[in-house]
Amino acid sequence: MFESDQYELLDFGDGEKLERFAGTLVRRDCPAANRRKAHSQIWNQRCLSFSRDSKQGWRNLDLLPDDWTLDWNGIRLMLQPTPFGHLGVFAEQAQNWEWIRQGKWDLDGLQAINLFAYTGATTLALAGAGAAVTHVDSARTVVQWARQNAAASGLGEAPIRWIVDDALSYLGREIKRGKQYDIVIADPPSFGHGVKRQGWKIERDMTELLRRLAVLTQGETRLALVTGHSIGRGPVDLADEVAREFGLERSQLITGEMNLETVAGSRLSSGYYVRFGC
Repeated sequence: MFESDQYELLDFGDGEKLERFAGTLVRRDCPAANRRKAHSQIWNQRCLSFSRDSKQGWRNLDLLPDDWTLDWNGIRLMLQPTPFGHLGVFAEQAQNWEWIRQGKWDLDGLQAINLFAYTGATTLALAGAGAAVTHVDSARTVVQWARQNAAASGLGEAPIRWIVDDALSYLGREIKRGKQYDIVIADPPSFGHGVKRQGWKIERDMTELLRRLAVLTQGETRLALVTGHSIGRGPVDLADEVAREFGLERSQLITGEMNLETVAGSRLSSGYYVRFGC
């Protein structure tokens, strides 16, 4: 996980969360924060804040540091506000990066594909462990952001292919090319759009995504990590789907919740994962 000086969840509730990223206090919308705020007094501090209900979006931008980066085990992630209320890192994913880094497996030279790869933290965790990574995201700006993170982390020359493309379309072309991957990673949103405005809906497209990933491993999957954030779905349903499409026994998969935890021990649900490793 993150060192406390790099990331902290201070409190959450009433549809918001209060976090500290590398010394900067951030207040944002959070639909999953459906309890009452536990420490109302700490919310009175002036901080960088975002609300979808506000015409301004982000407020107090004068608090932005000149060089704002988050460090995780030698990986440097550049932070900046986006129009969607994001900052370029999803802190709940740190446990998955740790799983990649600390696993009892040798990733040196293995071929990995990372779909919906965003600004590249998982890609860099894989590359740092020795894998050759194909990084795929449909947003050119975030792929460029990921490349900057790689350079800042000393991995600018690592064997990473940076691909701006729709996930399903790219997988289809890789299958036609006869490509094989040892490691498959996917963090799909509930809905979205590809490079050519292809629509993505998790209820409609998730099974096909997993099917194509399974084809690309050719029955020799070494690592698989699929995460989800959709209301109405959960790790059990996702694990059943992964087991079926990859031809794995359900008992071979590890499932769990991705939680953020306050210092006081309160947990904020931020998604779920299904993992496979051998």
